[in-house]
Amino acid sequence: MKTTSGFFIGMGMIIFVLCAAAAVCLVFSDLIPSWNLINLPVHSTIETLGGISALLIAMVLLQQKRKTDNESFYLVGTGFACMGVLDTFHAMCMPGDAFIFLHSAASLAGGFFFAGVLLPDKLLLRYRAEQSWIAGLFVLICFSVGLRALIFPQDVPMIIRLYDGQFTLAAILLNTCASLFFLVSVPKFYIRYRSTQNTDHLVFLLLALFFGLAEIIFQYSDTWNDIWWAWHLLRFIAYIMILFFVGKRHFQLAKCFQPNQSLSPKNSTTMGEAGKQ
Repeated sequence: MKTTSGFFIGMGMIIFVLCAAAAVCLVFSDLIPSWNLINLPVHSTIETLGGISALLIAMVLLQQKRKTDNESFYLVGTGFACMGVLDTFHAMCMPGDAFIFLHSAASLAGGFFFAGVLLPDKLLLRYRAEQSWIAGLFVLICFSVGLRALIFPQDVPMIIRLYDGQFTLAAILLNTCASLFFLVSVPKFYIRYRSTQNTDHLVFLLLALFFGLAEIIFQYSDTWNDIWWAWHLLRFIAYIMILFFVGKRHFQLAKCFQPNQSLSPKNSTTMGEAGKQ
């Protein structure tokens, strides 16, 4: 329980620091000297590790979904899988339109599945048998989009205006839609947490809030400036924290479902407590 509380406190601090730092930089942008750091190897390393973390998180969530029948695990897990694939291709791109497009597409794909919690539970249960191939289809689509953007970057819509380096309307729309998708799922995750007291929904709520606010802030940053690097670092820290949390939950559930253990009252109580930690 202490670990879970520490996780929530840590996530809350990340969201607070991100919002506070962005607000200060935006309000006092004319007074605070900004700096640029163009370093492709560091950026590629951060994004690659973040993409791998997202894929690992997706694997754990989708495995837990089979054991707990929690539809939120399927939606959030598929969202993380799509984000992980596109973020990995984003890490391999050279700066340009494809570079920003893949990041925006990753956020849009993740937000789309987060917003899927607004769908009626009956609809999700009706298509439970098809969930595996639906998730695989979307991951395959994301892989094909990322691969095409990497091989043919000239075919990507214009994301950065050449004359001033600012984002175009297409980039703003992509990030705004991604932000809205994440933020509209926040009330639903809160409702589910209140009705089930399952802290998993509270974790998803914090994630949706973090990614939604981050996409809003991303639109006000410039490539390679201080806000841009701070956002990447904070996002990477969030990935690591989530990976630690879901990994711990995975091992807890694995112990509860070991075949050599009998379903004694003690083990049944442990299984119930694992879903509420």
